[in-house]
Amino acid sequence: MAFLNFAAIEPHRADILMKNAFFGLKAPYEFLSGAKKRLEDPDNLPNVAWTAEEAPYEKNPQHSNGRKGKRPGKKSDGFWVRLHKSGGDELSEAELRLFTDPEVERVAWIEKQQTRNGSERPTFREIDVLEHDPDAGRLRLAALPPEGEPLTLRPNSYQLRKQRDAISALQNQPHPAHRPLLRLLQPQSLANWPRPVPVPEPEWLVLTDPHRPGASEQRDFVRYTLSTPDFALMEGPPGSGKTTVICELILQMARMGKRVLLCASTHVAVDNVLERLMAEGSAHRDLVIPVRIGRDASLSDEAKKWTLERLTKQERQRLLAYLGGIGTPDAAQQKLLDELRAAHGDHIVERLLLDGANLVCGSTIGILQHPDIKKGGQATPVFDMLIVDEASKTTFQEFLVPALLAKRWVLVGDPKQLSPYVDDDGVAAALDDCLPDEDRRNACVDSFLAMTGKRGAAAVVATKQQDAIWREESEARGVAIRAPNDTDAALADIVIGTEVALEALPQALRVDLETIRAPEDALPTLRRRHAANGAGTPPSWAHELAWRQVTLHSLRDETGGKAKSLLQESEELLPAMANDKLKDAIALTRRIALPSVLETLRQGFERSGDRDRGNALTDGLPEEVLKNRHVLLSWQHRMHPEIADFPSKAFYGGQALHTADTMSDRPWGWRENEPRMTWRDVRGRFNAREGGNRDEVDEMLRELRAFVDWTKTNPPPGGGVWEVALLSPYRVQERALRRAVQNLAGGAARSRRIEFGPYCVADICTVDRFQGQEADMVLLSFGNTHGTHFLRAPNRLNVALTRARHRLVIFGDRAGLKRAGGALGSLAEAAPWGRSIAKGEKE
Repeated sequence: MAFLNFAAIEPHRADILMKNAFFGLKAPYEFLSGAKKRLEDPDNLPNVAWTAEEAPYEKNPQHSNGRKGKRPGKKSDGFWVRLHKSGGDELSEAELRLFTDPEVERVAWIEKQQTRNGSERPTFREIDVLEHDPDAGRLRLAALPPEGEPLTLRPNSYQLRKQRDAISALQNQPHPAHRPLLRLLQPQSLANWPRPVPVPEPEWLVLTDPHRPGASEQRDFVRYTLSTPDFALMEGPPGSGKTTVICELILQMARMGKRVLLCASTHVAVDNVLERLMAEGSAHRDLVIPVRIGRDASLSDEAKKWTLERLTKQERQRLLAYLGGIGTPDAAQQKLLDELRAAHGDHIVERLLLDGANLVCGSTIGILQHPDIKKGGQATPVFDMLIVDEASKTTFQEFLVPALLAKRWVLVGDPKQLSPYVDDDGVAAALDDCLPDEDRRNACVDSFLAMTGKRGAAAVVATKQQDAIWREESEARGVAIRAPNDTDAALADIVIGTEVALEALPQALRVDLETIRAPEDALPTLRRRHAANGAGTPPSWAHELAWRQVTLHSLRDETGGKAKSLLQESEELLPAMANDKLKDAIALTRRIALPSVLETLRQGFERSGDRDRGNALTDGLPEEVLKNRHVLLSWQHRMHPEIADFPSKAFYGGQALHTADTMSDRPWGWRENEPRMTWRDVRGRFNAREGGNRDEVDEMLRELRAFVDWTKTNPPPGGGVWEVALLSPYRVQERALRRAVQNLAGGAARSRRIEFGPYCVADICTVDRFQGQEADMVLLSFGNTHGTHFLRAPNRLNVALTRARHRLVIFGDRAGLKRAGGALGSLAEAAPWGRSIAKGEKE
């Protein structure tokens, strides 16, 4: 049956087309299948501890689950709980995002129940989430779990399943309109991309000023997109007018009677386009009939007007009122009235709305709730064009789901900004599958960490076979490994033997014991020493390799020693006798999990094998194909030229972020005698576990306080408010900033967005979450006093430096960050000096 589908697309080479589609998508299909299986395993579920807030504790005779004890008193509006790790430590941004995303409707705790055969079966006890507070790391729950029971998430593999289903549909049931997607999987010599057919000059609706700097590039891209039979790519640096181009494209398609599907990785990006198109003052809003897919809690107030749920309810009521008011309805009218009154009436109206809309939009996750995607089966392209904004944050498999619904597609983004969100745990789990031998993995990571001196001594209870594996890996890395009764065992990095031998000779191990590999109840004497040293969990080979792979990708544009050392360490983590099969499996995981679809198609990502076997996903699209399908927007309209100068040179090689002369003349007024980008040298101290860098917080607060006072008598020209963003790459620093700003505002605000009088609002956020947004003034705290891999990532630094319109003030230890090298070191060297603030200095 699959062959017939391919024969309808390529009658003369159906077998070759089908083979390339199958094998070209085999690796991502298996990656997603493995990820789905792991996600559904209860042992792999994320969990967080919680602490109840606001409600006083009262004694209850019995919990709902039959347990006695104390619990917070019931409140009619639910229970606020703060999320944290079991030991009280703060959760990472990724961990918080899992639980506090507005899409999360329920959390759960696991109750283990005995089955008839005596085994335990996990049962999920779900609790409704009434409100999300991601900035403070809190949830408001309808009920509380028993004390001490961690919260988890019932496994939701829907997103992975839809991505896998999309791959399967393209492998087995492609539509003739999917030919452009299938060409991506063909060898370059067989792809045969058609030439675009030029269209007449359109009547410009948004890009009306041909003399505006950058307008010619924006218009070129619209022409290319309207001319292409398959795809177009637009790279747009910060402030270059990507949203404006998208609006022009949608309006042009609407004028031609065409339908557009719009997706982006964030709700903000989707809502920005929708709000501009449907603004009350827009001259062309009547051309667009929009439907927004997504939950109200995730959307802007304006975008909520266009959600499928709200429109369905409104239109059903309107139709019922109209038809019910007809005195003598004819047969068709009565039939429709009866159908609308039936239980499935909403589905009828929903279908009418979806089929009648010429713009359907949603986030790449939210769009999965589109009825045609939920239905599954063969994907029929019902849209004339798919536009993916923020494509530099979208993986190929995420892109493929909506792409099956469109006849051609447009990718918009900036590979120089943040890449797709990567779950280190997910990558680690996939790497574990690459090397199924758990003993080999453990031996590799133990001997690697001993070789690098990054961990204390290890004790390993081993069989004869395990002993041989540890010795092989240790000797390959030059690591001292001994039995407990060896005379120099106390100097060894790894001591390995039977449980009896290790427990009998606890003095045979160094005092810095950090790793124990043994049954949980074994080695009680050594475990007491282990507990005194911090009792950390044994290191994981996959996690050690995963974070290095992810970090290497974030540093991919750097060629310095940091990236080289990470690459060398990644190789040293491999087994001593690693074969090509293992290396290829790791490379495949990297290729699937890390790059964006825009990066992949623009440049390719780690081609393997000889070039004749490469395709667009491994080699990138050929330049002759991109010639009339790709545009780089080189002008920006957000930043003062002094702010844009450094990122233009450091991240775009001077090829983008050009600034028109008029950008220097925009009204501002605050501290005009200082450079628009300036560095405040704060010689403070960073403690990731105890509130970040307090000295930088204090100095940023002084700057904010002075600016707020100035705004009281200096409202923005033209009305509105001045917007200030206080940013940091680190969440712990962002939380410290939020607490300080809330105190400055009187302590009442819970939101990250805090008003200061009628003319000023402050937004406190991490750099990663602020991508796609901007402010009049940005106060940027690096927090850490030395250049970590996280801080040095060029894409993150680019985002941090390109959010400000009028003024950017950087707070950090200049001397410490100069030594970071790369773009961060260059910034510390080149940024105009502000005042130096020594630790403890007061104004």
